[in-house]
Amino acid sequence: MFGDNIDVRDDVFHPLQSGAAFDGEGVPRQRVSLVEKGAVKNLVYARATARKMGTEPTGHGFPLPNEYGEAPMNIVMEGNKSSVEEMIASTERGLLVTRLWYIREVDPYRKLLTGMTRDGTFFIEGGKVRHGVRNLRFNQSVI
Repeated sequence: MFGDNIDVRDDVFHPLQSGAAFDGEGVPRQRVSLVEKGAVKNLVYARATARKMGTEPTGHGFPLPNEYGEAPMNIVMEGNKSSVEEMIASTERGLLVTRLWYIREVDPYRKLLTGMTRDGTFFIEGGKVRHGVRNLRFNQSVI
């Protein structure tokens, strides 16, 4: 689903994350490796879904009653160790997004997200930042 240099995990214990050590059902949160080397590896589970799938809950459920199921809430993304300057230099044409205003779920069943950039979106061409661009909004399914 991603480049082979991408790892994504849900980790409430990461030093740049915050949140309760348990979910809305009272289950302790676990660190869950979601994507390893670009491939989806694991899912998160609330109690009901875990029971249906024959596995253990991962501590990602919402308070009951809950029609949405579960969701990772403390995303940590890692890739290669290139600096921002190195990534810009290697980009022929693209956008540099330095800040997001928000990302929210529009449709939990289709995993449709919406979000906006804020205060620092720039056009990259030929490995150089050329100029600022207007903030933009996106609607995209992660699937």
